[in-house]
Amino acid sequence: MKKRLLLLDVALVGLIVLAGVRLRSMGQALTAREEAMRRGAPARVVVRPEAPIAKVTPLVASEYAEVAQKMLFVPDRNPNVIVEAAPVKVMPPLPVAHGTMELGGVMMALLSEKPAMPHRAYMAGDTIGAFKLLIISRDELTLEWEGKKITRRLAELMEARARAGSSGAAAQNGAPAAAAASPAPTTITNATPAQPGIQLDSDVRACQPGDNAPDGTVSDGYKKVMQKTPFGNMCRWQAIK
Repeated sequence: MKKRLLLLDVALVGLIVLAGVRLRSMGQALTAREEAMRRGAPARVVVRPEAPIAKVTPLVASEYAEVAQKMLFVPDRNPNVIVEAAPVKVMPPLPVAHGTMELGGVMMALLSEKPAMPHRAYMAGDTIGAFKLLIISRDELTLEWEGKKITRRLAELMEARARAGSSGAAAQNGAPAAAAASPAPTTITNATPAQPGIQLDSDVRACQPGDNAPDGTVSDGYKKVMQKTPFGNMCRWQAIK
């Protein structure tokens, strides 16, 4: 037993001696390397000059004209695009006026779309042809066309009727038409009194001048109604339902 322990101690001592020798040799090698580095000059690094960058040619738009004008799948594309402007709308002739009237405090205008067409009563908000009637006064009418407001004197709108009548008479007689004077507002006339006049709305018709029929008279499905107002008696024909 003691012999084995003695052999183990000897082996351990041998290992320790070998390790010390190994460490000593490594230390000497490191010292020698350090001394060599201190004594020796650092290696010179040679820097090579870089090759010059090639000059970039600026882009010229004309060189790519064909690319811009032609597409891959449409070789016959036309680069000249023609933009067609929307046609300018021309305002049609204004309606022709035949006068104004007031019924029950409501102003109405007697208009026809064209000189040769019959006329009837229009209230503010009604549409005549391409125009919408906005405001009615004794001397002026305001209409709307394509969002634009047009204000004209009543006499101007009545001149169109006078000019149309003059030109028609001149064409029949073979003489030039004379300049027509501005006519005064006309009144509605009818040779048959005691009957309903022009249509004011779906249920009401106006009384004709000279209508002296008594209140309550029935004619053509309408009943005459007389209404007293601070400005005098107002007359109308009301549809019988």
